[in-house]
Amino acid sequence: MEKYNIIHIEQGDCERTLKEPAKEVPFPLSEEHLNLIHAMSQKFEDDNMAGLAAPQVGHPWKIILFHVTEMAMENRENADDSVPLTLLINPSYEPVKEDGQNNDWEACFSVHSTMGKVDRWNTIHFKGFNIEGKPVEGLAQGFLARLLQHEIDHVNGVLFVDRLKPENTQGPMDEMRKMRLQELGMEE
Repeated sequence: MEKYNIIHIEQGDCERTLKEPAKEVPFPLSEEHLNLIHAMSQKFEDDNMAGLAAPQVGHPWKIILFHVTEMAMENRENADDSVPLTLLINPSYEPVKEDGQNNDWEACFSVHSTMGKVDRWNTIHFKGFNIEGKPVEGLAQGFLARLLQHEIDHVNGVLFVDRLKPENTQGPMDEMRKMRLQELGMEE
């Protein structure tokens, strides 16, 4: 089985995979797509991630993995329920605009240099397909909504730094991590 590494925007040519919209995945899944999903699942477990999109490992397909752990529930005010490792193929979302937006911390394995607070919708309707090609849809709120928006942005060629506004708290990863820990009442 092939192993994949996370690509970063600092890697020049790899940026194109991160900055261009990914392709729809046809069903039934090919052996290539099944191998990619398996390798992404292994990478996900090895690196302790909240989410991972195929473009992050250099493949331009609309495939994401995500979960909400107990640790995320402890460190996020709006992470109410744990979610097991979940695959979503050809994902999309529509915001529930009347629920508004919130501004919270985000970082990304593909952007090592920056961390910041990003405005995201509080509630979204999401949809996609499972590994068998059956439709999956639901309502996501709070941290899960933020996580899905972040990962779905990846398959649409958008990075969280593209969503940072000048007035958003943002900066070098080390400085912002210290600020985040102070907000949580934790010291390094």
